[in-house]
Amino acid sequence: MLVTIRSASLPITPRATPIPSPDPGPVTAPATTGPVAPEAADDDLVAVLAAMSREGFRGDLRAREGRVVCSTCQSVLAPHDLLVHRLHRLEGASDPADMLAVVGATCRGCGTDGALVLGYGPRAGVDDAMVLARLDIPDEVGSPDLR
Repeated sequence: MLVTIRSASLPITPRATPIPSPDPGPVTAPATTGPVAPEAADDDLVAVLAAMSREGFRGDLRAREGRVVCSTCQSVLAPHDLLVHRLHRLEGASDPADMLAVVGATCRGCGTDGALVLGYGPRAGVDDAMVLARLDIPDEVGSPDLR
């Protein structure tokens, strides 16, 4: 699913009085003992992507014309050529029809571990549906119902 954001150039007028920024205090990283996997299928997308990033899936994979593009090496791969390691199913909190599959996979072109976000179900785009149908998902990863 591709979202395009358009912006307009507007004149910026300086404020007469600067807005003070609050002091956030000391910033500390959360303590973890190892890779953290997303817990539940009803997590939000940001939380799942953050957890996958902590697991090492930091690259960006995208569906385009029924294939997968790696943003690291620009390889265009057939979906079955990805090495799938993780699969998470998400549904929208306010609208269960907002369904996403987050795939943690390795690009065979450059070895980058990345995340691929695909829509599924009745509102899925054609590219996402084609890629999802052609992924080779190992049994140990599981295959939640993504129809």
